[in-house]
Amino acid sequence: MVNLLSDIILRFVKLNGVRILSDGDTDGVFATGFLLRALILMNVEEVYSGNVEYPRAREMEKLTATGNILIELHTERGIKYSGQNLLIDHHPEPPRVVLYSDQTPILTRKYNISTSAAGLIHYIFEKSLDVPADLVELVDQVDYKNYQVEDAHKLARAFIISRNIPDEKLRDIFQSTQVQVKDAPLFKNLERLILASSPIYGLLTLALALGDYDSIYEWIFYESQRFENEIVPTVKKLYSRATRIGNLSYVVYNYGDLKERTAADDVFYILQRESEIAAVIGVTTNGFSVRMASLNPGSNLMKLFLNISDKRIKGGGRENIINLYFPNTFFTLADVINTLCRVSQQA
Repeated sequence: MVNLLSDIILRFVKLNGVRILSDGDTDGVFATGFLLRALILMNVEEVYSGNVEYPRAREMEKLTATGNILIELHTERGIKYSGQNLLIDHHPEPPRVVLYSDQTPILTRKYNISTSAAGLIHYIFEKSLDVPADLVELVDQVDYKNYQVEDAHKLARAFIISRNIPDEKLRDIFQSTQVQVKDAPLFKNLERLILASSPIYGLLTLALALGDYDSIYEWIFYESQRFENEIVPTVKKLYSRATRIGNLSYVVYNYGDLKERTAADDVFYILQRESEIAAVIGVTTNGFSVRMASLNPGSNLMKLFLNISDKRIKGGGRENIINLYFPNTFFTLADVINTLCRVSQQA
């Protein structure tokens, strides 16, 4: 008998297979791993012929999804839908699973909970999953930048340093995972991700799919310590450069400097805790990569930004956090800062 909570996902898998396109943040990777784990434990054979991709932001506008399970990749992110696709998302709340025909939602299931995408997958498949409850809670706290326990902050730090500055020991940590790999398309795909420039996408997805939670906890401990040793000094340096204008605090950093790019996430979190609105501005070769957020539940930054924006600025997000890109063919750093100030003044 089909579980009523999971029937929309399982029916889609039976018809379309398991081809996942997921956001590449911590929540997206854990949601993908939890989903694969649930399908494996439920003996859904289609999972072994599956494929997983974590497209980069700049690739979204070139992507057309057909027959895909999309994790946190709504059309507002730039991706195009064609034919049937299944969206699993939690922004805006409530968390939901939506079946699309081209651009039109034809079936929506909403869940009366407040959680991350990974938490939603865990809720839907809880009776089948063996995921430790505390791991789900850590991912929730990371996604909402609400570090109630130190291990959540450690997880956030572990993921970003593994993604930006991979360490040779990563493959050793996940060795017990890799020896379990079978000769199936899904595992060949994940092996390919492991050999890519940021192997953590493949390693972590594989460990979650195979239930190797001991390796995941070891990874969190090792990489958070590496962050403490290698990145925290840069966090302090960037924070000391913060500028405060009214209700806005921001930091400008060198996006091409991997330590600064990795440290920017921690600085962003600190600024959010002390200011109504926070922003980090990464200076790239071709423009400015901006994250702007507010912990004030009454702030709708996305709406405010859309009111004053123009089409030369790329980006998207949700009510309280937006990601923007300003090409330097049209904008200077001063233009970027002025735009952020205009948004913050209206918040």
